Amino acid sequence: MEDALRKRLILRSRQRGMLEVDLLLGKWSRENINRLTRDELDQYEALLNSETVDIFAWITGKTPLPAELDLPIVR
Repeated sequence: MEDALRKRLILRSRQRGMLEVDLLLGKWSRENINRLTRDELDQYEALLNSETVDIFAWITGKTPLPAELDLPIVR
């Protein structure tokens, strides 16, 4: 079950629709996803459920993370 989730999260990380986010999240997920616990996978999935433009704004520091996403894995 977790293997399927990991594969799905990597795919979702690489195909966000904005090249910069695709590259950043795609690389990060490929390098780190296999080390994440189930709780961390759920936290990462919560981030991926956000809009791509919002994720880009958070990554670049243009807007702060919302309280519900201020999670260890996202930081």
